[in-house]
Amino acid sequence: MLKNWFLFFIPFWIFGLFLFKKDKKIVLIIAPFGSVLSHIINQFGVFLDLWKVTPIKHGPMSRLPADIGVYAVLSSFMIYLIHQKKFNPNILVLLFTSITTLFELILVLFGKVIYCKGWNILLTFFSYLIAYFLIYCFYLYLKKLDTFTSN
Repeated sequence: MLKNWFLFFIPFWIFGLFLFKKDKKIVLIIAPFGSVLSHIINQFGVFLDLWKVTPIKHGPMSRLPADIGVYAVLSSFMIYLIHQKKFNPNILVLLFTSITTLFELILVLFGKVIYCKGWNILLTFFSYLIAYFLIYCFYLYLKKLDTFTSN
């Protein structure tokens, strides 16, 4: 269980702190949304027995470091690149989807994530694509409300 914190939370939030120094507002708004979205998707997948994260005996606690680490920070970083650096959002959504899917494929190969009932890496790709697209839509909505304009 401690391994999950060292894999999914600590390294991502070390980077997240650097990102926080660059744009506090994006991290404070997008990270919680990305984290909640990840938690909802994970709960749905586990409830339907589509995947498991080891150690299985710890249930949701095994997934918590990824929900509040990996997905919170990567979501914030994607929006930071779109908002501050003006990268093409379509390319970034696909890039972040691909990188996250590749990361998960490595976890599957090492037995950290176990797929069940026909779930596979292609379905994982589409689940991440939907999630990153929703995060981008959330950003667009907030931008429309002038959430990210300077005070």
